[in-house]
Amino acid sequence: FLNISTLGNSQSFGNLVLSAKYSQSGCSDGIRGLFQGGQNVTDIEYITIASEGDSIDFGNLTSNGNHNGSLASSTRGIRGGGYSGPSALNTIDYVQIQTLGNSLDFGDLLEINYGLAGMASPTRGIFAGGRGTDTPIGQTTINQITISSTGNAVNFGNMSARHSYVGGFSNSIRGFIVGGTNPRTNTIQFLTIASSGSMKDFGDLSIEKEGVASGSSNNHVRGLACAGQDASGAINQCDFITIATTGNAT
Repeated sequence: FLNISTLGNSQSFGNLVLSAKYSQSGCSDGIRGLFQGGQNVTDIEYITIASEGDSIDFGNLTSNGNHNGSLASSTRGIRGGGYSGPSALNTIDYVQIQTLGNSLDFGDLLEINYGLAGMASPTRGIFAGGRGTDTPIGQTTINQITISSTGNAVNFGNMSARHSYVGGFSNSIRGFIVGGTNPRTNTIQFLTIASSGSMKDFGDLSIEKEGVASGSSNNHVRGLACAGQDASGAINQCDFITIATTGNAT
């Protein structure tokens, strides 16, 4: 963990308890943080953000899948897409973050998709980026859902460029897609969550990277794009942006 309002290196919080895993996604209601999925597992684990310690078993997703995307409101955590060999998924499922238990079916994405990311306002959820098993160069479609209901996603608009293995974060107004591959990029794209339409250019990360871990502060001031992989391999570098402005990351 790190404190988003200050600069500095991360510190140890604890460990996942169910299994070692990679390519899961995370979301939060501001009190609990959820880690969802991973390769060949349906695990959902949670932590209490204000404390430190190991995760606790929450329940299970409706299907296994890694490289999925997650988003959350103040009540619900939602997972979309993922990869469950030999194909990608279009599954959307959800949990009530303050109630332990297995996820429930929400609906479907417009297309099968993995390597995508999620972002949300208090009412609307967005999934963007990623690729399908038949579209390895990446998807351009942006999916939109209403978080408090259930049902299939509808079209929001299009990405300004095709990228998968992206990071995503938001405040209550703007949503962001950062980094990605096909080819590896330092692009930061953003949209206004309340308005349908295509993504626009925000600026650039400090380096080109994919598999980005990302998030934003509770006060909605900063967004982070951390870790991932650049041309040399796995990295631990972390960038930030000021969400209300446009410009390059620091």
